[in-house]
Amino acid sequence: MIRDGSLVPDGGSASPEFVTPDDLQSAAETPGVDRRLAFETRNNVMVQSRVAGNTATDWHHHGDRHVYIYLVEGSVVLEYGPDGDQRLEGTAPLFAQIPPGIVHRDFNPAETEQVSIINFVGSGPLVVNVDGPTAPE
Repeated sequence: MIRDGSLVPDGGSASPEFVTPDDLQSAAETPGVDRRLAFETRNNVMVQSRVAGNTATDWHHHGDRHVYIYLVEGSVVLEYGPDGDQRLEGTAPLFAQIPPGIVHRDFNPAETEQVSIINFVGSGPLVVNVDGPTAPE
């Protein structure tokens, strides 16, 4: 069950909680990716992310947040770098991390949906959508 958004003093829940897929709520959007909020505290946001087959997200970064990913299903190509010419490729199951401020986009090269569980650690915006691979100055 997702609470009303109020935080207990330490930023976490006052008691254990379960969240089912039906309880997930829409989170910050980037074209090409469907993020669903499971939990949120002052310094941590956990989402389920889904990217349809043969789909690339738009370029974006996560501000000052560290991003930790568990790819549950599917394949991923992560493009990044000043010209967007660096890339990592992987297939589930795998763990990944993206440091703060790294402009990137995700591509699902498979026919099937890509499903990830993502933790965004830190503060500030969850996602900042940008026009291309070079971060604005």
